[in-house]
Amino acid sequence: MGNKILIIEDESNIRELLKDNLEYEGYEVMEAEDGEVALKMVKENNFDLIILDLMLPKVNGFEFLKGLRKFDKLLPVIILSAKSEEIDKIKGFDLGADDYITKPFQIRELLSRIKAVLRRSSKISSDIKTFSFDNFTLDFEKGVLFKDGQQVEMSYYEFEILKYLILNKNKPVTREEIIESIWKADGSISPRNIDTHIVSLRKLIEKDPEEPKYIKTVFRIGYKFEI
Repeated sequence: MGNKILIIEDESNIRELLKDNLEYEGYEVMEAEDGEVALKMVKENNFDLIILDLMLPKVNGFEFLKGLRKFDKLLPVIILSAKSEEIDKIKGFDLGADDYITKPFQIRELLSRIKAVLRRSSKISSDIKTFSFDNFTLDFEKGVLFKDGQQVEMSYYEFEILKYLILNKNKPVTREEIIESIWKADGSISPRNIDTHIVSLRKLIEKDPEEPKYIKTVFRIGYKFEI
């Protein structure tokens, strides 16, 4: 079987439509009707991707996503929802969704989005010690960035922010998520301080800091490392 996908959807007709098409494409599929059951399933199985409805019984989609990200920051999630308001999309991305598709949807478009998300989302497991891009290498264990084999001078926090962006590569992250992950305390640093660190990081790794290739600004959300 191919990649393992969990469908979290309370409407049985949509669930069956998704299951039939995904299995036809070679994916292994499991199903859940509510967020509470889904959280248990995620803890007990090794899924490659989740398709998530927002309007679920017991634990809704937003609550599920919040719970999921407490123990898995990297598992790809595509939200599939009738909620089409921009505020819902922003909230979904803020909580760690990788993509957002509104109902009604075309099954071919969804399949295309699934393939794209799976392509760009590779879980960085604990046995991977380095990450390379362009002529840079990030050494997670030593806390050092190398450019053409030479160590780049940077602060501890610049390194940790770059590391966090890379661990969540191709996914928008908020300033608040960066602060929570690195500083571990609310109020100890302002979100605007993150912008200052991002400016410094761009000067270190971007050929043109004004037109960044890697560290992109995501309007009204935050930043993402794109590769």
